[in-house]
Amino acid sequence: MRRKGAERMKRTIAVLVGVAGLLAPTLLLAAAAASLSPDEQKRLVMAGLSEARRRLPGLEIRALGPDPQYPRLAEYMVARPAAVLGYFDVDPRTGDVFQATGCGRVSTPGLDRLQQAARARLRLTPGAYARLRVKGPYCG
Repeated sequence: MRRKGAERMKRTIAVLVGVAGLLAPTLLLAAAAASLSPDEQKRLVMAGLSEARRRLPGLEIRALGPDPQYPRLAEYMVARPAAVLGYFDVDPRTGDVFQATGCGRVSTPGLDRLQQAARARLRLTPGAYARLRVKGPYCG
């Protein structure tokens, strides 16, 4: 009787391991597909600006859609009524913010805090972040 119970337990464990193996890629794809909303992306761009720029009257962040040369990145224009102050790209899957006219990754203390919170909300582990992270536009 004990032998039958042990065999049944082994079969149950084998089935559970098989099911887990089938579900794992699906769960990984779902995690990789999670992304930040356009409003969250705008907040990241705003946090990446200097304090002086954030205080400018009439400051506006406009979503321009996917960057034509880097479609994985969402492009934003920061402007005032009379001038364009800059273009930024945001990776919606990682929260990384780049200067769209160069290779630089944007980093400020406020932006870093928002990115950490966004990555936690996306359940992005350090390993997953490392796999999803890309070089900025025009970095070659």
